[in-house]
Amino acid sequence: MTMTPPEHLLRRFDRRSRRVLALALMMTGIAPAGAVELTLTFELFVSGVHAADLSLTAEVTESRYRLASDSRTVGLIDAVVAFISRAASEGTIASGEVRPHTHRADNDWHGDRRTVRIDYADPTRLLVAIEPSPAADGRDPVPPEFMRETVDPLSAALDIARHVVSGDRARTLPVFDGRRRYNLHLGPSTAASVEGPVYSGAARRLEITLERIAGFSSRPWLPRSDDPETVTVWFATLADGLPPIPVRLDAVAVIAPVRLHLAGLAVGGRMVLGSPADELSRPDSPEETSVSP
Repeated sequence: MTMTPPEHLLRRFDRRSRRVLALALMMTGIAPAGAVELTLTFELFVSGVHAADLSLTAEVTESRYRLASDSRTVGLIDAVVAFISRAASEGTIASGEVRPHTHRADNDWHGDRRTVRIDYADPTRLLVAIEPSPAADGRDPVPPEFMRETVDPLSAALDIARHVVSGDRARTLPVFDGRRRYNLHLGPSTAASVEGPVYSGAARRLEITLERIAGFSSRPWLPRSDDPETVTVWFATLADGLPPIPVRLDAVAVIAPVRLHLAGLAVGGRMVLGSPADELSRPDSPEETSVSP
């Protein structure tokens, strides 16, 4: 099926934006042992137009974590793209490091399903199953050696939250999302202020730059720029006992400015900021996978 350029552009925008917006879905730091469930809701705007709603549920203790995200297009963009994405990650936190055990992602484009399953039983040889295949998807496969010692996007975002708290120096995170391998270069977090629909005030500002490594589309509709893909995220402490939470993200996806705003925060099922958003389906628990790359 041949797509018209506008739809193809929207799809390419979403592929690129998901790489950077996933960073903002879960950056809530490490909560105390026995921590309650946190649910964050976000609204995504493209050139000022409401384009998508996103939700994240997180259960994080001193030694374990479970993250689940849900995003879907709305309005005019939904009429063109009709995109729904659900993802989930589970893992442990040991010796100050985030270590994923499983990751899954289920995306749907107008009924065209795309799936990712990653098992990290052996971090030096990941078990990966994806549909469609790289060849059918018009991209080069990621060599197995490039997958070693990587984390998934949600686990990376949790790791980034730790950097915000004590991020006085730059660092790099190796990420593999099941299709693409990239590095996230984190700058030092700095004191700043931020304005938004549900929070305005003091914040910590962090710049994140994406470096492509492997697995990206071999048939891009628009020529790629050599400029790095950089997003700016603002974090704030919204209540006593809570870690820093992302309240705003700014980026540029292809040719359009993108802004993500925090719309609501619930702790243990009780709204503490914003108003309840439309309920989004929560992903099932990640399934174990046994297919080699």
